[in-house]
Amino acid sequence: MNNTTLGICWLNGRLTAQVFGRGRALATWDGPQELVRLEDMADGVRRAVAETGFAGRDVLFVVASPRLSSQRVAPPPVRGGTFRKLLKRKVQHLRPFTEEAVWSYVESTVHNQSRGVIVQMLPAPVFDTILAACETHGLRLTRMFTPIDGLMEKVRERAISHKRPTLLALETQGVVNLVAGNAEGKAVFARTFQTSVRIDRDQAADASGPTLRVAQELQ
Repeated sequence: MNNTTLGICWLNGRLTAQVFGRGRALATWDGPQELVRLEDMADGVRRAVAETGFAGRDVLFVVASPRLSSQRVAPPPVRGGTFRKLLKRKVQHLRPFTEEAVWSYVESTVHNQSRGVIVQMLPAPVFDTILAACETHGLRLTRMFTPIDGLMEKVRERAISHKRPTLLALETQGVVNLVAGNAEGKAVFARTFQTSVRIDRDQAADASGPTLRVAQELQ
């Protein structure tokens, strides 16, 4: 039995891949610099499999796209199946794109505020294309992640070891992701926006452009 898993990252158009097995990375592949269009996803997955020599079935997909949106919303005051049904209606109303949304959520806890949830939304055609690309090559998409998911996991890990609120930021090729969590590791807010963090410290003091946007969002 093949116990390896193929992890594919689609970071704003560029594909990279890594095969995991026995607790370590067994093979990696960095796609070309040019952008991968959505209609080329099946060929991109094919190349990821070929270049890494992956012989298993299970695939994890990380998506960082300008079309991925996150928002904190007030959920309906109900539980169970009714809660998810009403939240779905709210998501379809709030989505920042015209297509139907594929979405997930986590509870959001803010001191002295009402209950909330952080919803991540992706246009359904994007998800459907990725799913179809995997199935075309006999692969099974087991889970899809976003940079926000990864940051939330780090927030939980830091809460266990540090017992203090945490604010984390991650840039993925022109898209900045922010996540804040409380001392218990519960999410407070998450935000994704397009910009680029300047690395040059000599320019970091310039209060204009992308640097100002990042500073404002962090504040």
